[in-house]
Amino acid sequence: MRILFAGRKVAGRDALRWTYESGFPVAGVLTDNFLPGSPCAAFAREHGIPTYSYEEAESAVADGSLVFDLGVSFVYWRILRSPLLDHPACGFVNFHPAPLPALKGVGGYNVAILDGLPEYGVTAHYVDDGIDTGPIIEVASVSLDAEHDTALTLESRSMMMLGKLYRRTVSRAAAESARLATTANGGGRYVTRHEMEALKRIGPDDDADRKARAFWFPPYEGAYFEH
Repeated sequence: MRILFAGRKVAGRDALRWTYESGFPVAGVLTDNFLPGSPCAAFAREHGIPTYSYEEAESAVADGSLVFDLGVSFVYWRILRSPLLDHPACGFVNFHPAPLPALKGVGGYNVAILDGLPEYGVTAHYVDDGIDTGPIIEVASVSLDAEHDTALTLESRSMMMLGKLYRRTVSRAAAESARLATTANGGGRYVTRHEMEALKRIGPDDDADRKARAFWFPPYEGAYFEH
């Protein structure tokens, strides 16, 4: 089964390494290869795997030079559209670092802590024309202590579980050579990046400690007061 891998950061590099070392043919890597020190791009170059920008991948699919059976997106930052989505016979699977259908878009860690959710999770689902709206393959549970966790500690556990979910899902897809069984992905809350940034402001009625923890994710800017 030929795989097109879309991902970034260290967790993406680790998922890519497992894919390569497990013997799955990696047709290409769709990544942030334009950034100095990109972990996924560095691994691809080291092992002779072609790297593509999003636009290059679209062109390569159109001219037939890029062929793959399964697409996987591991915390990739671009919205995937046709013709990439239409190409693989086994579909394009996204690994979303939040539980679906409850938390779509960005800010899953932040919202979970702000809202004091009793549990968290990460999701494997097929990509469709929406954002985090495709059919759900599996949601894996992640422990959450909303009274003590920071976004950083929750992200650390979530990435470990997302890696396990990735390995399990790719192995299943390869064994079945077909799209996997799914459940519906309706409802839930969709958070945009603009809304997430607005949530960082600490208002007079907010729990400052909770907000500080919900957005503690160095090196990114955290919650703030205005004076």
